[in-house]
Amino acid sequence: ATSSVYLEALENAAMFLMMAKLALSLAALLVQTHAASQSTAASISAVHKVIQMLEDMSATAKKEKMNEEVEYAKFSTWCANEQPSLAAEIKANGEQLELLQTATAKLDSDVK
Repeated sequence: ATSSVYLEALENAAMFLMMAKLALSLAALLVQTHAASQSTAASISAVHKVIQMLEDMSATAKKEKMNEEVEYAKFSTWCANEQPSLAAEIKANGEQLELLQTATAKLDSDVK
């Protein structure tokens, strides 16, 4: 009777050890899975951050491009508006230069 109680206690202890090993194995697996999911979540979060940064950069670049196009259009309009008046001013100053050169040449000849 004592040996059967002893054998039953050994069997119970062996069963307990197997259950403990199984529980430890499951706990280790859960820890690894949790760590991997956190790593994956962090990786996904980092990818989302990069994507968001790229989208923000793209929006900023588009806004800056639009502002540059507006500024270029203003400058181009100014150039187109100023060109005729500048051409007329250059022509008038050229004629004035010729008159002054003629007058200078006449004065030089009068002095001699």
